[in-house]
Amino acid sequence: MNILIVGATGYIGSFLLSFLCESHVVYATVRSLENITQDPQIHYCEVDLTTPHFELALPKEVDVIIYLAQSRYHRIFPEKAEDMYAINVNALFRILEWARKKTKVQQFIYSSTANVYEQTIEPLHEESKIGPSSFYGTTKMMGEMLLQSYASYFPCTILRLFTVYGPGQMNTLIPILFQKVLKEETVQIYGDEGITLTPIFIKDLCKMISRVIHVKPGKNYRVFNIAGNEFFSIFEITKHLSTLLCKEMKVEYLRHDGNLGWTANNKKFIHYFQYDGFTSFYEGLKKTVQAYFDHRDFA
Repeated sequence: MNILIVGATGYIGSFLLSFLCESHVVYATVRSLENITQDPQIHYCEVDLTTPHFELALPKEVDVIIYLAQSRYHRIFPEKAEDMYAINVNALFRILEWARKKTKVQQFIYSSTANVYEQTIEPLHEESKIGPSSFYGTTKMMGEMLLQSYASYFPCTILRLFTVYGPGQMNTLIPILFQKVLKEETVQIYGDEGITLTPIFIKDLCKMISRVIHVKPGKNYRVFNIAGNEFFSIFEITKHLSTLLCKEMKVEYLRHDGNLGWTANNKKFIHYFQYDGFTSFYEGLKKTVQAYFDHRDFA
């Protein structure tokens, strides 16, 4: 199977490339080839998604397109709103149009986010109320709407990701907590335990995406939550890290008006794909911590 991964240099993309190239022909878009250690099993396409006619550089003989690209500045609003819109909406539209006109793609997979939902204390399922509270979440919602419009031309699958973590990750919640515990800095927690999450280990995520690729779509438009099977508060995550790192746990409790979490009900995915290959959160954290001390790549 020929697979095109758009946004292959990101955290998820780099793991997914290695996972899929063993059994598929994989094409990967990268902003620049300068800092890429090229793998002979992967076909690289140097593409800037913000430039005119970038789609002309893409391969036409593809069976599956996986859109992982997102702006590097997705936390900077409004200063980088234009870049967010360009990557998360405009570039996605252009690739959908290119796929419709120039390819015979069998499935288009779009990496969305839990942030499209209205935040709630209850676990979120695929029919939960949509209500993004950030510009980033809004652009992802717009991306989902684009896919829904193109589902009459080829099957479109939306994966809403919840708290991805693993070795080598930087500048997201769990790596930030990791560094605070490692340096014995104080972790601030709102309320008794902070928000609750359903983290998904990066290698489990790759397996789940692989399952989506290999199971023929029963419908032309599908939405799935991608999350782990266990629920953990910020306090519990910090406690696990403290145990694994053999560091004192320092916590400051802050007042709050009620903790709304990002927890997922993932039963739809489990039932549809008969998936049960989850890594326990503690084991995933253990592997992540070990990778840091082996390679020092967890910053």
